[in-house]
Amino acid sequence: MKKIAMVMTPTCPKAKRRFGVRVEKIGTDWYATWAFSIPAKSHENFTSNVSMKNSSFSNKEGFPGCPHCGSDEMLKCGSCNSFYCYHGETTSTCPVCGNTGTVEWNGWDSISGGGY
Repeated sequence: MKKIAMVMTPTCPKAKRRFGVRVEKIGTDWYATWAFSIPAKSHENFTSNVSMKNSSFSNKEGFPGCPHCGSDEMLKCGSCNSFYCYHGETTSTCPVCGNTGTVEWNGWDSISGGGY
């Protein structure tokens, strides 16, 4: 069976750096399986035709979380759609666009990244 996986590049607000998260489709659900640091000069935007529309997304057991701050939770900015580390705050500011808002859980409607 062919594996379907992609890499998303969230931002760590504490380190002010992007990092990679490998997500893999297992059955009908998607799981974060691995995270890794990205050299500062390599912060490119990955694009792919692989997407996670209307799918469940969670961390697979053993997922190490952000290599900079250790968080294994992420938020998706309601303004610029960027992902970034979440530390339990009720009000959060996106490190990419500066949008500030109240944290609400609405599920993941769409995630995309670089396929491999």
